[in-house]
Amino acid sequence: MTRQQWSILAVLSLAVVVVFCVLATIIVRDLSAEISLLLAMARATLTPALTPTPSPFPTFTPTPPAAGPSTSTADEAIALVRSFRYDPAQQETVDSLISTLLVASQQMGNTVQVEGWHAADQGGNLWIVTFSFWENEKPSSYEFWADTTAGTVKGYNEPGKTLLALLRQDLRPPLGTPTPVSVSASVGDTVRDNFTHWDYVVTEQPELVQVIAGLSQEVTSETGYLIIPLRLTNVSDRIQEIGSEYYSRFSVRDGEGRLATHLSWEGYGQPTRLYCEAEDLPHFAQNPRRVAPGDRIDTALAFELLPTAKGRLTLNIVVYEGNSPHTFLIDLGLEVAPTTR
Repeated sequence: MTRQQWSILAVLSLAVVVVFCVLATIIVRDLSAEISLLLAMARATLTPALTPTPSPFPTFTPTPPAAGPSTSTADEAIALVRSFRYDPAQQETVDSLISTLLVASQQMGNTVQVEGWHAADQGGNLWIVTFSFWENEKPSSYEFWADTTAGTVKGYNEPGKTLLALLRQDLRPPLGTPTPVSVSASVGDTVRDNFTHWDYVVTEQPELVQVIAGLSQEVTSETGYLIIPLRLTNVSDRIQEIGSEYYSRFSVRDGEGRLATHLSWEGYGQPTRLYCEAEDLPHFAQNPRRVAPGDRIDTALAFELLPTAKGRLTLNIVVYEGNSPHTFLIDLGLEVAPTTR
């Protein structure tokens, strides 16, 4: 190979090296840019986001509207409850009914000391109105939820709810309201209630006992406890639940149509619970029970008799269709005379 040929080969080799270096520089620069971008993305993913700068405009957080101060007074709330009745034609009021029950308690030999009425303001013309008294040195009360704006009264504690349920039993529907005539039956007859979908049967002759011996407690009464065996059948097409409020539909009246038994916890709820527990019968004073369609329950009611009761006793069952009461009467076949102390 001549000297000229070696010179040409050297020039070509140098040119190849230069081109390779240029290409390598470009590739490395691109890879470096890509790597930098990937590292930046990784840092952005792994670095916690900065706390956003607070907006200069306040954020609105909705809060429930607070009840404003009551414009009515405690005296007005108490007056509303004391004079409350479900219908202007009713003779009985909350106040008169409480007085009747207290007098009956005294006639039974109980010591009653009245504290009186007071009201606690809940704001917005809503009040908790309480009638407080002591019975045999034990505090008790009837409590009501009063709305002086709407003129409505509701039971707040169980005695208050029971008392209003009793008051409502005397409610008469407005003129023109279609209401069935009261249904009367005797012991052993089935009474069908198509409004709340129950059948009621007093299965055996009721009896009067002086003592109820429960599993853990014994109660006695000089006037006696009226024990009423009762069978309930769910005649609806759905499961129904029976709770303590179910008892409010039952009361016992005497031959003059007056209340013949106590409706307080001590005179109705507690004796019923103790008797049912002693006889291994279901009760609903503390334990609600679900009843399937077509199922029946054999239970009992236990009422402490009032000393003023006289004449033939009747079990009254009052249910409601809206504000219209429907009454079922079961003649208990038992007569009593007033007791004197």
